[in-house]
Amino acid sequence: MRRVGLLVIIVLVVGLGIYLNRGYAHFFNVIGMYENVLIPPSWENPVTVGENNKKQAPAITYVALGDSLTAGTGVSNIEATYPYKIASALAAQEGRAVNLFNLAVSGATSLDLLENQAGNLKDLKPDIVTILIGVNDVHAVGIRIGQFRANLEKIIDLAKAARPKKIVVGTVPFIGSKNILWPPYDKYFAAQSRRYSEVVREIASKNGVTAADFSETFDKKWRESDYYAEDNFHLNEDGHNILANIFYASFNW
Repeated sequence: MRRVGLLVIIVLVVGLGIYLNRGYAHFFNVIGMYENVLIPPSWENPVTVGENNKKQAPAITYVALGDSLTAGTGVSNIEATYPYKIASALAAQEGRAVNLFNLAVSGATSLDLLENQAGNLKDLKPDIVTILIGVNDVHAVGIRIGQFRANLEKIIDLAKAARPKKIVVGTVPFIGSKNILWPPYDKYFAAQSRRYSEVVREIASKNGVTAADFSETFDKKWRESDYYAEDNFHLNEDGHNILANIFYASFNW
């Protein structure tokens, strides 16, 4: 009887191990299937949005930093991305043209953003900077939350040194529909996204910059596939609309 019980336990443990291994592999396999299909639209910086109806006022310079969410992986044209939508809303509200620089790179972590994007801010002399980073830190092996914190602190320092009128940093959204993130990884990455988002809030508050909080919206809506491209991870235009609306509401421009 003991042997039967031990055998059952062994079978259950082995089965669980296989499920956990295949569940996480499924996530990366699906992303990999679409990596040559879901290519971010081509950005030629700057993109000028709107017309300058106030002849005495200069164009607004807006710089977006981030990863594939900001670069636009999952949509087919720049007009469908949240940075372009923000620039369009600004141009309409202010009656001024907006020069949009999108420096985001797909796959970027906070370290990549620090080393390859944030250093360009001072030369661009932005009026507005948005920062959305952390999804790849959450999923990457070897990047701990302390490293994310240190990187984000330095990114904010570089952004402040460029002296924009507004800096808005987004919390780390939990993305991935139920079709790509199986239990228990859905719960794990949701919890990790909340932990990293709390770091974003703390650093934003400490440095006197605005945090655009995506947590409540993402936790409630983002398990469904309505907001995703074919890979069920990168956002479609409906997803970008939500990002744009939450970011823009945080501007108080």
